[in-house]
Amino acid sequence: MSNETTAQTKVFRSFEEVGATPEEAQQDLALWNGKSEFPSNIEEMIERGVNANLDRKSFLTFMGASISMATLAACREPVEKIVPYVDRPMEYQPGQARYFASTRISNRGITPILVKTREGKPIKIEGLAEHPLYKGATTADTFASIWDLYDPDRVKSPLKKDGSSFKAAKWDEAIAEAAALLKGKARVIASPTFSPAEESARARLGAAVVYDATGTLSEVVAGNKASFGSAAIPAHRFDEADAILAIEADFLGTWLASDLYTKQFASRRDPAGKMNQLFVAESAMSLTGSNADRRLALVAGSHTTFALGLANLLLPGSALAGDGNVRAAVQAYTPAVVAKVTGLEEKQIIALAEDLKNFKGRSLVVGGGVNARTALAGELQIAVNLLNAILGNEGKTVSTKAALKGNLNISDAAQLEALIADMKAGKVETLVVDRCNPVYDLPVASGFAEAIKSVKNVIFIGDHLNDTAVLATQVLPVSHFLEAWSDAAAHGVYGIVQPVIRPLSDTMPVLEIYGRLTGNNTSAYEQVKKSHAANARGQSWNSTLASGFAVVEQPGAGAARAFRSAALKDVKPPVEAQVGYRLNLIESVGLGDGAGANISFRHELPDPVTKITWDNVLLISPADAKTLKIKTQDLLRVSAGKVTFEIPAFVQPGMRRGSLALAIGFGQSHIGKVGAGVGQNGYALQTYNAGQIGSSGISVTLEKIGKYDMLASTQRHYEFAVIRGLARQVDLKTFEKAAREKKPELLHEHEEKPFGGKAKGLYDKHNYEEGYRWNLNIDLNKCTGCSSCVMACYSENNIPAVGKSEINRGREMSWLRIDRYYIYENDAAEKADADLVNPDVFFQPVMCQHCENAPCENVCPVGATGHSSDGLNYMAYNRCIGTRYCSNNCPYKVRRFNWFENWEDKLRDPQQYALNPDVTVRSRGVIEKCSFCQQRISEKRQLAKVEGRAVRDGEIQTACQQACSAGAITFGNINSADTQVKKANDNMRTYKILAQINVEPSVKYMVRVKNRPEAKA
Repeated sequence: MSNETTAQTKVFRSFEEVGATPEEAQQDLALWNGKSEFPSNIEEMIERGVNANLDRKSFLTFMGASISMATLAACREPVEKIVPYVDRPMEYQPGQARYFASTRISNRGITPILVKTREGKPIKIEGLAEHPLYKGATTADTFASIWDLYDPDRVKSPLKKDGSSFKAAKWDEAIAEAAALLKGKARVIASPTFSPAEESARARLGAAVVYDATGTLSEVVAGNKASFGSAAIPAHRFDEADAILAIEADFLGTWLASDLYTKQFASRRDPAGKMNQLFVAESAMSLTGSNADRRLALVAGSHTTFALGLANLLLPGSALAGDGNVRAAVQAYTPAVVAKVTGLEEKQIIALAEDLKNFKGRSLVVGGGVNARTALAGELQIAVNLLNAILGNEGKTVSTKAALKGNLNISDAAQLEALIADMKAGKVETLVVDRCNPVYDLPVASGFAEAIKSVKNVIFIGDHLNDTAVLATQVLPVSHFLEAWSDAAAHGVYGIVQPVIRPLSDTMPVLEIYGRLTGNNTSAYEQVKKSHAANARGQSWNSTLASGFAVVEQPGAGAARAFRSAALKDVKPPVEAQVGYRLNLIESVGLGDGAGANISFRHELPDPVTKITWDNVLLISPADAKTLKIKTQDLLRVSAGKVTFEIPAFVQPGMRRGSLALAIGFGQSHIGKVGAGVGQNGYALQTYNAGQIGSSGISVTLEKIGKYDMLASTQRHYEFAVIRGLARQVDLKTFEKAAREKKPELLHEHEEKPFGGKAKGLYDKHNYEEGYRWNLNIDLNKCTGCSSCVMACYSENNIPAVGKSEINRGREMSWLRIDRYYIYENDAAEKADADLVNPDVFFQPVMCQHCENAPCENVCPVGATGHSSDGLNYMAYNRCIGTRYCSNNCPYKVRRFNWFENWEDKLRDPQQYALNPDVTVRSRGVIEKCSFCQQRISEKRQLAKVEGRAVRDGEIQTACQQACSAGAITFGNINSADTQVKKANDNMRTYKILAQINVEPSVKYMVRVKNRPEAKA
């Protein structure tokens, strides 16, 4: 047998063949593919029976027993014994989920969560609806963190460098050796923490250099220190602001507490109420910019000039008008100068300033992120603080009461520079690297990667062998947050991080690692209880544990901080137009800073704007693409300083000539089987000056190299024609007119009732005798396109990731996609924007529409898809034979076909534990699609039946509805007149997509309304 055949067998036959030698594989094939259908030991019995000359009846009797016994003895599958409870806990019912309130700490803050477990295994993370502030808000990244727990590439035990590789070590030995090293010339570099217990315990290791990879936190802290003398990150009350200006701050996607901000922002997007206005100024199209009522495209790196230009126009008549320092700092930034630097027109700058004047004390200005970090620490944040002070927002929409973080410990540039200098000089004998990856995310120009080689002992505390860990002499693996006790404090709320499963490997809670390294053997549990006593303001431990949180300070208006005008003395951004190409680094919604890059679902989540998966790309403006004759997928050579790499281009509308953008989080050399080698490392291009990192307006050179790279993009998959009226958007003035005159036709461009309601259709009407008919409504005015619903659907319904090559073939398996459209108000607006700088962006989630007249049902030759008694278009997977007739007949293109076996023999232990046991795992050759989370419907209907009642409105939530921080999705029974979904469907903004074909979808949409200042009634 050839090696090629053996390799194919390993892929398609059995688990045992994975990793087998060719000889072992041949023996295994010979065992099953020999001259007989029986295994060799049974074949031997047959031969002995034949040779014994037994008669037929005796032979069969003998074989009946012996073959059965031999088959059991020779069973190739491992025997799994089921041991029932002898004394089952009263509160535990096998097959029923249990939920635990907890908190997830990320690089941007905290997220209160509810962890769903089955048979002792966490299977899903959801938002904590009972939290007084977040109220269930969460992000796609938080949903994906369940797979971090089951990542097979996590470090499973302490490791010690042995030559060029690592060998496993015992905890006692590893701790003793590390503790001894800390008594010498030891230093610590770490990431920020929002845990009081961890901050206290880590302090015992010694003063740490604390930095955050993206600079989002450090820029806010540096700006507030300069402006107000405090390291606080204030509370931003988007729900209290009538007008919001975001300057390079993607607060709906990646900036600080984006989940909370999305909920607050969306709560003010009802056009029938007091609808807010969103202005965005940015260089690359972001999720927040896509949702703007007015978006201004800036030249990369010109954001501070823009902010100071607004301050110049807004200063007269304000409380700071008499401050000479302020006047001197902003007087040079006239509309003409700002227009020249930013690429805007003077009238755009003046108009925005005039609009903001109308919202003094009721507006909010935010700015920052990796895309705004410049050579001066906190530069943009200082300008943003000035704008909020001029507009009277301090203490109102920007408040230190219930602040995001009252005093965040982050080191300044001088401390980072001093550490690197000491490392290079050999003054650091031992370096502790605590859950960060500086070799990867610090600029190449900083020299950290070379300096760490001069350190004799490197102790890495973390969960993966990343780019920094592979250079360590010792690795101490930390437990996942679902395996360990900790705590968190943010927004005036103290939260508990509680374990819901024992550590899957030989890892240790970081609190215990800190303690044991400093001679304290107190358990993480006891450390958290002690921290709780100091921080929970008298609330009992059991109460906090049960709810997951303790409210320490109520949010609301606080004392206005006095702006220090001296902070402006060093803020001197360029006042001349930039020359050449300027690059802004950006964060992606899927990967963020890159810490979770070894999870396939994060890579497979399409970027909300570009729809790119499994790669980062160089975003280039349509104007530059025309000039350089560049098309999407062309390979470009990008150079900045000593760093050069090749990366595919992506032509992105909404960008100005000369501006480029690149997502960070990619390009890691070491992280695991999934994430290593995916994309290019944007961090390497950052500038570095005496410890201060710059990731905005980086001067780069471009060269087209005559090649192209296939990008895995879902942008054109399952595409609808825009002329069919799927994306429906009006301005507020039109909506108000339609409401006054009660004319929904002013909102709906196409006929909602085919043939004036006289269309008969091909189907008889369904009777819903049980009283339930499920419908779903999506408010497009609240939907931000954040994709949290997509990730939640992946987790809830066991949807597989298929990889880059299959995405390229249009074979992604997501049951829920978010279509992205670019829109212009009219033909004249489109012609006036030849470079595609100012298009509107429109997001529309599309899943199975569960049609009443479903065209998929009558073409299935085996009846695998049909209509349920409560209005669901269901799939019987065990009947499906994969003809794909239903997919071909679906007008919405929402059915997915399993081209390959995506789960069996593809999972690496312990990934299988992340699967939801309530949902069938589909096999090769089967069509699948959205089921309206039928398992959730069945659970609640059964509960209602047992309790002798009807299902209550809101009792059933689909996974996408539960995940939506914006509250854009409503689900329920339309056969009841008082349900929320029935009321939403009766709203004049509600319409059906492709209504003209009369399939009567059960999913409805509400027209999007833009609150443009010039369009107000």
